[in-house]
Amino acid sequence: MGYFTRDATLCQSKVFRDAIRRQKLLTFNTSPDVTDVTQWEACEHWLPHALVCATWIEHAPMTEPEATRLLTTAGVYLLDHVRYSEAERLLVRALAICEQQLGANHPSTATSLNNLATLYDDQGKYAQAEPLFQRALAIREQQLGATHPDTAMSLNNLAHLYQDQGKYAKAEPLFQRALAIREQQLGATHPTTATSLNNLAALYSVQGKYAKAEPLYQRALAIREQQLGATHPTTATSLNSLAVLYYYQGKYAEAEPLYQRALAICERVLGRDHPLTRTVHNNKACLPKRRSWKRIFDLFSR
Repeated sequence: MGYFTRDATLCQSKVFRDAIRRQKLLTFNTSPDVTDVTQWEACEHWLPHALVCATWIEHAPMTEPEATRLLTTAGVYLLDHVRYSEAERLLVRALAICEQQLGANHPSTATSLNNLATLYDDQGKYAQAEPLFQRALAIREQQLGATHPDTAMSLNNLAHLYQDQGKYAKAEPLFQRALAIREQQLGATHPTTATSLNNLAALYSVQGKYAKAEPLYQRALAIREQQLGATHPTTATSLNSLAVLYYYQGKYAEAEPLYQRALAICERVLGRDHPLTRTVHNNKACLPKRRSWKRIFDLFSR
């Protein structure tokens, strides 16, 4: 009888412990917006608690929607901060829960596939990323429709993957489809439309098609300045992209003020050690000194 009582007490203790953990999971699911850089300081305070909850989710195991949401939110934040190994563990678990609880063809499963594929793509693990991006696209086309904004996101991400591998002919029609969907569904001045403009411009730029790239970069920058603000990190991305385009054409006088604006934004908002800040700094450092511009311009004019 004593053994039964002890076992029952242990069982009740475990149930109580799991109940407390689930309550805390609900509490910490009320997270800052991890996609908003102005909230990243709050995110840093939230993250350690979220990682403790992630451990509970793995060992309990917990499969509630709140569990998936927390794993995804924390995983995406870690991905954005280049903490790939930590992000992978959370995003893999989030995908497993989605597939188990919602099914292999659910739109939320497509989102998890997309997040994990993005993680691999960012690390250059293209063979691992491609089938995940393709699965996500197929689910979204089937479940949401060919012109849904989420379908456009999958088209865009798969196109990025092909561009990263130099498969430009495969990337271009996907970028163009994504842009057309976003202009139609979200509007010509939506920030996500600006992302598509920027991506298509980058594809043309890397192929040396500068005349096709420039107006797209300029449109993207104008939208971001208007919709997000002149000091938003995404605006800095557009400034850097347009500056790089001018640099490639030897238009150093046009490139320099764009680099300066982009760098000032990045240092103030993201910090000196952020990858984007370092990229802009290195790009700006590649500009020739002013005294050598005239000689370079003369060479270009011959």
